[in-house]
Amino acid sequence: MAKKTDPSQKIAELMAEAGEEKKAVDINILDIRKFDRVASFFVIMTGESLPQIRAIVQEVERTLIDNKIKGFRIEGKYDSG
Repeated sequence: MAKKTDPSQKIAELMAEAGEEKKAVDINILDIRKFDRVASFFVIMTGESLPQIRAIVQEVERTLIDNKIKGFRIEGKYDSG
């Protein structure tokens, strides 16, 4: 029997893939379901320059919108360094 993927896990994976498209580094998906009732996963990634960070954020947002995912929140945008 195939293991069913949690929809929020699929979203986290989509975000990580979007970051990879723009060459993000240190991509981590943290499963916080045991610790938080509001969020299931944190997706953390790093860019090596301000233009790259902007490109990563835009790609993640575009990916979520293209997949009709609503209610997402992105922390640490362009000037987070």
